[in-house]
Amino acid sequence: MSSKLNMLAGTSLTAFALLGTASAADAAVHHKKHAHKHAAHAAVESNSQSSEISELKAQVEALSTRLEAQEAAQRITADQASTAAATAESSAASVKMQLADNSKAAAAQIKSAISANAPKPNWATDTTVSGRIPAGT
Repeated sequence: MSSKLNMLAGTSLTAFALLGTASAADAAVHHKKHAHKHAAHAAVESNSQSSEISELKAQVEALSTRLEAQEAAQRITADQASTAAATAESSAASVKMQLADNSKAAAAQIKSAISANAPKPNWATDTTVSGRIPAGT
């Protein structure tokens, strides 16, 4: 994220350097007999460059502010997402534990209901019926 800011600053410095070399090249081309006109022209050009530099600085500042705001918003969103994920995991674990407890309780209730409704043991409990006839009859 800071690399974006560094790239932005590097671009603006390059623009400043190009503006400075362009005005130096223009100054070297003119001859001495036009020195008075050149001085007046240089002053006007210097003022326009100064205002242009001010505008560029304002643009850099605005872009830097916007970038910082975007990074802050991304950090907040990431924090909210991680908090939501932690809450969801906690809720899932809680539901899983409740489900396990409920299934154990249900199994115990079923077992007690079966044993309560089972027939009472009597003489017929141990009696078996088979298809064989005893040999002596």
